[in-house]
Amino acid sequence: MKRLLIGLTALATFSSLVHGAELPSTPWIRTDKSAMRLQAQGMQNNSYIVGVEIQLTGNAITYWGDPGEAGVPPIFAFGGSDNVGKTEVLYPFPQRMDEGGALAFGYRDHVTFPVRVTPSDPAKPVQLKLQLDYAVCDQICMPAHGDGALTLSPQEKMGEWSAPADVPKLLPDGAASAYVVTPTHGSPKPVWTFTLKDKSWLADPHADLFVEAPDGWYFDTTKKPEGDGFTLTLAEKPKDAAWPTTITATFGTPQRSWEARLRLDEPAKAP
Repeated sequence: MKRLLIGLTALATFSSLVHGAELPSTPWIRTDKSAMRLQAQGMQNNSYIVGVEIQLTGNAITYWGDPGEAGVPPIFAFGGSDNVGKTEVLYPFPQRMDEGGALAFGYRDHVTFPVRVTPSDPAKPVQLKLQLDYAVCDQICMPAHGDGALTLSPQEKMGEWSAPADVPKLLPDGAASAYVVTPTHGSPKPVWTFTLKDKSWLADPHADLFVEAPDGWYFDTTKKPEGDGFTLTLAEKPKDAAWPTTITATFGTPQRSWEARLRLDEPAKAP
């Protein structure tokens, strides 16, 4: 009986080591108000998912891919990597922030940017090297830099990665079942309404719409008073830029969000 108990204990210990084994990660690289590291998070469709984690202290913030009127977006560089065919950085849903009267989009406290890493040869290990430049702002903005390197091996037993709730789901082009975009004709500035079919999440105070546009194009977004969507207003565009234009809309809440490409035609001008 004693021998059986010892055997069961050893089996349980081995099982916990296998299932609770930590995935590869780098040490934290710390600055005055932030720290960053890389950590393998799993596999998805034959690609590795690596999280670029940033921790922020106090009231410090860092920025989304499109930082708004103020701020600097993070820059991810993978020079020196080996057996990397493609990388794709995924941006969690940001929040809208006031920075001394300027509008900024970004994150407080903590953010993890998942990076999809597709190997050139899936049978060989990936040597991933990251050089990250990002801004950390708390009254004043300071540049931050971190380097990290991970070896990702096909022999490493990684589970299937599921996107966390704060990573927007990509909708197919023309996903008319989810939203309707309608130009408002006759307005002094080009305006469109972005109406959602599913309005259940719009009551959330953090519900928002963010727009990424081509270079030189800028849009303001506000929630409609009717509570069924948002208004997009063109704030600026290049003088000779032609219509239509295509934007990327990220909309939802920190717990449930989507991303979609939208074609915007020019509304009829006021007479």
